[in-house]
Amino acid sequence: MSDVVKIADVYVKDRIRKDLGDIDSLCNSIREYGIIQPIVLTTDNNENYRGTTLVAGGRRLTAVKRLGWTELVHARDFIWRGEENDFQRRSVELEENLRRKELSWQEQLTAKQELMNLMQTIYGPPKAGPVEALSSKPGFGVNRLASMLGESPATTSTDLKVATAMLAMPQLRYAKNKSEVLTKLKIAGTIVSMQSTAPKVTDGNSTNRFWTLFETDFSTGAINISDASTDLIWTDLPYGANVNEMSSQASSALAHFDDSRRSIINSLDTVARESYRVLREDRFAVFCFGFTYYNELVTSLGRAGFNVNVVPFVWIKNTKSGENPNTRYSNCYEPLLVGAKGRPAFIRPGQGNVISVAVVQDKLQIVQKPVDLIKRFLLDMTSEGATVVDWCAGTGSTGVACHELKRHAILFEKEPSMALIARARLEALK
Repeated sequence: MSDVVKIADVYVKDRIRKDLGDIDSLCNSIREYGIIQPIVLTTDNNENYRGTTLVAGGRRLTAVKRLGWTELVHARDFIWRGEENDFQRRSVELEENLRRKELSWQEQLTAKQELMNLMQTIYGPPKAGPVEALSSKPGFGVNRLASMLGESPATTSTDLKVATAMLAMPQLRYAKNKSEVLTKLKIAGTIVSMQSTAPKVTDGNSTNRFWTLFETDFSTGAINISDASTDLIWTDLPYGANVNEMSSQASSALAHFDDSRRSIINSLDTVARESYRVLREDRFAVFCFGFTYYNELVTSLGRAGFNVNVVPFVWIKNTKSGENPNTRYSNCYEPLLVGAKGRPAFIRPGQGNVISVAVVQDKLQIVQKPVDLIKRFLLDMTSEGATVVDWCAGTGSTGVACHELKRHAILFEKEPSMALIARARLEALK
């Protein structure tokens, strides 16, 4: 077999795919970096044709013809069928499959991510610096993959980020299509941060940053907060109602959590004790809670030292949700319990204990609270610059509310998928 093949001698059989995509971008890539994924050729010797035949790499062959190349050099530009290593064979398979239409959107994104990983195994990650300074193995990044697949770098980049998000949150696979995933994750914020390898604890000391996120259970992480250093506790406790088993709700949310009654009751004494410890004197604590453990929560708060208003604050949700509409009234409100350390006073006196705020329509978590609901308590109970602690941060809504009102939020979230979303939402704030 020859080490040099004249391009004019390469026979291209009639191929099903006529649309070769963006050849101009591929030409630019080859002009700068050469052929990263070698063309695969074979030698036919039968009654129909004798000579060199294209096996894989039709777009690359078309591009080099457009560039005016007249020959291909073995190992650099092409390889013979049978010479492919395991990585190359797998990448050719993935590339060919990605250019067909039969794959589901989930399979396309997964294959695209695997193809990127394989190509970086062969060529390494992309390298910074001017083109002329790059080595013979320039590395493989989003632009190279986009050129290989004949699509825009923006499309490739977004698809890779969605694929990464699906690894972190398998629930995303059940979305109807990629557009639904992008909507749910709010592409301008959440997905943008999906591929970063952020530390487990954010120090919160960055300029103009109003939040600190501890990706751990508050029962072990609360040690990071000093005694009498906090101006408000605002937290959304699990409801003890096994909401993940409510199919109509679970199907519309991306993040799930432990919501068993036993798990929340076992944590109430710790919640109450740590809340009282970190609060300054004459400060409030607000707890979203489930009626299944109302008595236990009141008892735990009182035992820790709080003066508890046993009449709940009522959030009217303006919804008609319920699993048994023929036998039970729909759940149109949720309760919150207010406790006091010492004798605090409202910043805005004379407020009622009912508020009407619409629920979040595009939820990232089953019981995600509206930012406007949280802001009501921040304005009633704290001043600008105050420190607010949320023991169960979920997707970070307390941090968003604090950011908008210039309070500092200290957040705890032990579930990795929710912490991932919370960090992304907060990092996207300007």
